[in-house]
Amino acid sequence: MTSGTRARRHPPPRLKSSQARLRNTHTKHLATTQAVRESESRYRQLAETTIDVIIVHDLGGNITYINPAGIRLTGYSESEITQMNITQLLPPDELPAMQDRAQKRLAGDPHVYTYQTKFISKDGQLFPVEVQSTLLIEQNAVSGVLAVARDISDRYNAQKNLQESENRFSKVFHTSTIAIAISMLKTGQMIDANDSFLRLIGYSREEVIGHTGAELNLWVNTEDRLPVVNQLLTGGEIPTTQSRIRAKSGELRDTLSSLELITLDEQLCILAIVQDNT
Repeated sequence: MTSGTRARRHPPPRLKSSQARLRNTHTKHLATTQAVRESESRYRQLAETTIDVIIVHDLGGNITYINPAGIRLTGYSESEITQMNITQLLPPDELPAMQDRAQKRLAGDPHVYTYQTKFISKDGQLFPVEVQSTLLIEQNAVSGVLAVARDISDRYNAQKNLQESENRFSKVFHTSTIAIAISMLKTGQMIDANDSFLRLIGYSREEVIGHTGAELNLWVNTEDRLPVVNQLLTGGEIPTTQSRIRAKSGELRDTLSSLELITLDEQLCILAIVQDNT
């Protein structure tokens, strides 16, 4: 070694190894942090663009987050609703069920709950919603509840209108002075008949329901049913058709019927309106 020249010092192998591990750990930490940020960004974008309402509240029911869809549905601003409790969005008759779910969760129940309830908007309107709610886990601890709700007003109104229509039909069906009966298309079993039809054939309701015309010996010409079924399957209705039926007493009656194919409980049925022409 010449005079005036300093020797280059090399770090000990153990120090070099530690430095490499630190750099590697730091690189992994940066990558993990970036991945978490990207994941959070994706989930936030999803939450803020979905048409479903997303609400997060703590275990005391205090709302900590609501997405834009929830703001639109409820009519509250974000600052207003994050000062509210989830119970303030529910009508009184829905609170017992919510409290029951809360008690089960506090007892450690991890299930995802699916149920229907109603939200109260700022202007007092009730919105039927279908909700899926689950515990929110952060850093291996339960931090609150995540609820995803979908506005089912259209479905609710359709079901309500259908129920009202069915109620009106049932009232007309059972009070009509015209003989009306409903039977299964596939099997021919009677599923309902009004009093006028029962008087026409002379059987009680208990004797008729669940039995076919053949079992009741109603049809004078049993081969008449197949062409009727085929015609209904083709056109959906038969405005008028003549047939002869046999009452319980054995008396034969000439009838003029109007037949229509209808769906009840997802089953094809025949609605028969029968006039006695004897």
